[in-house]
Amino acid sequence: MEDVSKEEIDNIIKDLHNKGYTSSYIGKYIKDQKGVNFKELYKTKITRYMKSINIKYDIPEDLLFLLKRISKILKHLESNKQDKVTKKSLEEIETQVLSLIKYYKKRNKLPKSFEYSRDLAKMYASS
Repeated sequence: MEDVSKEEIDNIIKDLHNKGYTSSYIGKYIKDQKGVNFKELYKTKITRYMKSINIKYDIPEDLLFLLKRISKILKHLESNKQDKVTKKSLEEIETQVLSLIKYYKKRNKLPKSFEYSRDLAKMYASS
């Protein structure tokens, strides 16, 4: 376990965020590469800490991963149009996304004007 100061960890968090990494990856990186358990050191979760130092994501991480998954399925369906099982799983995931969007709108984590579309899923998957 390395001796890492809080300032170093703050810099790591900011650098990785600027490179586009998610909070779960940042926490895993700090734990694996630096040998520091973030929650024990800061007594809070990494997403709450990031919010306190004004680092914020456009959309919540769980929603982002579902959008990326939808994009992969859509890409698969372009070449496999008759895959009924995958079409069904796409519908189920889109239902989850719509439920999450509703949930996050109620809690003001997404703007009220935020709407789901398959183009949106493709856009977030490319980022």
